[in-house]
Amino acid sequence: MGLKDFFERRRVGRQARTVERMTKSLQNPYGQAQERKRAIQMLAEIDSDDAIRGLLTRFAHTSEKSIVDEDEKEMVHDLLLEKGPRCVPLIEEYLRANTAIFWPLKLLRRLAGEEQSVTLLLEMIDAIPEEYVETRLFDRKLSLISQLREFQDPRILERLSRWVGDAEEEIRFHAVDAIVTNPGIETTNLLVERLLDEDETARIKNFVLDMLIQNKWPVKTHRKELRDHLPTDFWVDDTGVVQRKR
Repeated sequence: MGLKDFFERRRVGRQARTVERMTKSLQNPYGQAQERKRAIQMLAEIDSDDAIRGLLTRFAHTSEKSIVDEDEKEMVHDLLLEKGPRCVPLIEEYLRANTAIFWPLKLLRRLAGEEQSVTLLLEMIDAIPEEYVETRLFDRKLSLISQLREFQDPRILERLSRWVGDAEEEIRFHAVDAIVTNPGIETTNLLVERLLDEDETARIKNFVLDMLIQNKWPVKTHRKELRDHLPTDFWVDDTGVVQRKR
């Protein structure tokens, strides 16, 4: 090994130790904000794949002060956005392994576009087993489904149509919440199904009714079916829109 190789190995070793140290600093929610910001800047300057991975870990932790927390995460978001598409594989790697996905998904959407972002979201949901007992997997599924509401894509509604009938009420609620951001006849039909289901919870039925009223989505074709399923203080007017009795 030549002298040049020796010094290069030492440089790489020092850089790896710096990345590890700065990453640990970012993951400490009780540390000083000034220290975390310094770590963010140093990792951004190092600019290696491991440094970018370190920056991404900031999205997985929440500091005590919400304003400081958002400021730091926005700082990481903006620095990674400047680095461009080379970050995409590392962002996808992070998303596949973590539950806190709001900021990195926002970043992926900016760098790779909506179609690729939706494709990854659906792939990650499909990777969760149908039968699971771990709270971690349940929380991850909820987090992923809730993010679908940010996108307009025909693939989303097809998937959500499965989850509105999930055995878990919280999954159904998040699915319904995402459905209302993709309006159309099929959306209305899925919402009406929730009202017609005698086993559905009052929480979800009330949310569905609020959405139908707020958006004035017509349910005229379901008027007869709904007659015996609407609460007494709701009715369907002549235009087929659900109304609340005053």
